[in-house]
Amino acid sequence: MFAGTTVVSDGTLRAESGGTLKIAGSYLTNWGVAEAAGGTLLLSGLRVTNAERAITADGGVVQISNCTIVGGTLAATGNA
Repeated sequence: MFAGTTVVSDGTLRAESGGTLKIAGSYLTNWGVAEAAGGTLLLSGLRVTNAERAITADGGVVQISNCTIVGGTLAATGNA
């Protein structure tokens, strides 16, 4: 879990099968991949700069609560 901080990712943020990745109450700049690959990616209370990248539910769940997302795409693939 990341909370109350600034997260800058140029790699992969992944919630894998059965797991949960929570990013809350901060800023997220995504230059890479943010995905729920069978797990749950929870974004809460964030300003997300998606830098023309994707936030993807790939057989998992992306939960978004009280966020502003600027740029990029939100996509579902697989059994999401």
